[in-house]
Amino acid sequence: MSARSSDLLRLRTIVECIDEVDDTVRELGVTPDSYIYPQDTISRVCRRAIDMLILQLCEEARELTDETRGHAPSIPWTSVAEVRSFLVHSYGSVDAPTVWAVIEGDLPELRDACSQLIAEIESGEYVPHFSSRTRERAAREGSGRAKPK
Repeated sequence: MSARSSDLLRLRTIVECIDEVDDTVRELGVTPDSYIYPQDTISRVCRRAIDMLILQLCEEARELTDETRGHAPSIPWTSVAEVRSFLVHSYGSVDAPTVWAVIEGDLPELRDACSQLIAEIESGEYVPHFSSRTRERAAREGSGRAKPK
């Protein structure tokens, strides 16, 4: 898979996850209180679904090439990856107010940046050269094991 298609697919998945979080919040009436303090099964299921979508989008962001991350320096990509670690390693003790703040404050900005990157890749304005982060690191280190396509 080329870097263009790989990063493009990841960016599209990020946007889809954010849209699905927005749809879930809007269509199921998730409020800050029902997310942070779920009182019933529906609220708990919504919270878990939202957490999984955020986990997936963070995983996709983590796998973007450094080159593409560098093309959108306004996004704190390391922080996005840290949210993933926070969700994965919290073992049921997720700080729900923090996650809700991410939903309300950070996801719209991330969506806009990813949508802009998608448009630039699709138009040919920006063309990633590396097909994976491993190949990218190897080329940067000059190991000769992997070369850009």
